[in-house]
This record gives sequence, structure tokens and C-alpha cells, in this order.
Amino acid sequence: MPRNHDLPLWCCPKCRSFQWVSEMDIIDEILYPFIPIKDYTFSERWENAFEMQEPGWRQYLEGIEQWKYRTERDPDLETYIRMLSWRRYNDRFRNKLKRQNEVKSGSDIESLPPTHWAPNKIEVPKVPEMIENCNNAANWLYEGNPYKAMDKADLLRWLGRFQLSLQLLDIVKELDEFNKAVHLNRYSLLAELCEERDPSLCVVPPGTEH
Repeated sequence: MPRNHDLPLWCCPKCRSFQWVSEMDIIDEILYPFIPIKDYTFSERWENAFEMQEPGWRQYLEGIEQWKYRTERDPDLETYIRMLSWRRYNDRFRNKLKRQNEVKSGSDIESLPPTHWAPNKIEVPKVPEMIENCNNAANWLYEGNPYKAMDKADLLRWLGRFQLSLQLLDIVKELDEFNKAVHLNRYSLLAELCEERDPSLCVVPPGTEH
């Protein structure tokens, strides 16, 4: 199988099994500019190779079951995959918001700073599988790390548990690892949305981790 360093996990398009990129055999390296696999017909090494595909959000959840022998021993791995699923679930709504702004502005939205987007937020529907996924992820995220603690606060916010999210954000601000230059933008955005009891997916300001 070909190796793509941008995707840590993927689903094999042939057997649909969940794969960890770092554990796959490297059959060849492609240098920039990228050349599609279909153009490598001259090499026998590429005969049985497939284009890598990012898993959908449901495929990430299926991967947890496929890797039960690993995730039962490693809750952090399971939580990592659950967060990938949640972010993948949000992608289609991010893209929808982007398209809405492009139509409204009549230009490529990438040329506009997020503060100029209107609308700059979108409601993300709550399906039972994702509610369960986010609850499970929130149960395991480490609250002593600003990034993971804010991930947990964001999950709780989307789940409608605004007060609990605000309580967690109060703790985050007091962590020794909390760095205003790195974490304050996202912290402020989450706190504002929680105060407004708003579970929407929101466009983040420049420099904000999400």
C-alpha cells in the first residue's frame, strides 16, 4: 500500500479494514509534485497499490471496534480516534459554512479573514452515534493539558453541558502549561460561546487551535 504522511489513519479502499499509516510497508516514495497512482503503470511495485482515503466519521468509529484488542488496553488511542471522528463529522458543516460565505461574498473565502465571514457559525445536528462518541471521548480526555482540556470543554459545549464546560475552562486558565500567546484565543472563544449557551460550530479567529 502507498504511504501518505498527511493521514495517520485510513481505511483500505479494497478490504475496508482500518489501517495505521506508520505500520504499513513502504513500497515507494512519491516526490512533489504528486503524481496519481494511476500514472504509475510502468512500475510493478504499484500494481496492487490503492489511493489512500481518509475515513469517514463512521469509519473511525468502526475502526475502534476493529481495533478493540488495542483500544481496550490503550484508552488514549481510543480517545484519539474518537476525536478524529468528531472532527471529521464537523467537516461537512465547515465546508457548508464555507460555501455559504463564498456565495454571499462572491469570492474565494480563503481570501477573507474569519472575522469577516457572515454567517460565521453553523448548527451541527446531534445524531445518536456522535452524541455517544463525544460523551465517551469527554470521559477520557486529560484535564491537565490545555489542548485536551479545551477539547473536552468543546465537546461538553456541543453536548449542551455549558456550565460544566465553563467550570472546566476556569481550571484550564490556572494550569501551569496555559500560555496566553498559544491558548487564549481558543479559550476566549469557547468561554464566550458557553456564556451564550451556543453549541454551534464557529469560525475560529487566526491562531486559534480547534
